[in-house]
Amino acid sequence: MNQLIAEAYNKAAGPYLAKYEARGVRAKDVDLALSFVLVEEPFVFEIGYGGGIEAEYVLQKTGRYLGVDISEAYQQIAQKRVPTAQFMIGDIHTYELPNNIDVVLAFASLLHSSKKQLETLLQDLHKKLNQAGVILLSLKKREGYQRADVTDDYTTRRFYYYDRHTLESLTKELYRVVYYDEQERQEPWLTMVLQKI
Repeated sequence: MNQLIAEAYNKAAGPYLAKYEARGVRAKDVDLALSFVLVEEPFVFEIGYGGGIEAEYVLQKTGRYLGVDISEAYQQIAQKRVPTAQFMIGDIHTYELPNNIDVVLAFASLLHSSKKQLETLLQDLHKKLNQAGVILLSLKKREGYQRADVTDDYTTRRFYYYDRHTLESLTKELYRVVYYDEQERQEPWLTMVLQKI
């Protein structure tokens, strides 16, 4: 499945990025995540950097940034935008996570991760986060946990939808929710910040 997702984003990188970046840089969300970390030069690990729009902003706040994305096309686009940033290509579910992370940013990048994959990733990230480190998740929202295959002009992609209760059930005893909000766009979304306990 992840190879199909990589192919989809490589095939339609331009149109997908145009749609995402039309919202602008998510500066408020980056600032929110950074506000929970009392480190002068925090290490930010971004899952799914896309075209590098948030990386460019993050690097104005800290010099310690690493991003991973499944799409080779996105890596080329992001590296042109932010030549000084470290952008890696990889599947987050098999990627060797770095140590000593202060902030994880996952803007719409875990939409293709099943509940089991997300639970395993959150457990693995917990081991790599510094004390009181945070994860910012931005996901599509529906009541309960749901899966849907969505076809657009370019390809078919499998999406997973979450709600607060489902996410909290995956994170109990590892994280506490320090922020939660829901947004209405073309469809409902949620933003959640989890802090390591």
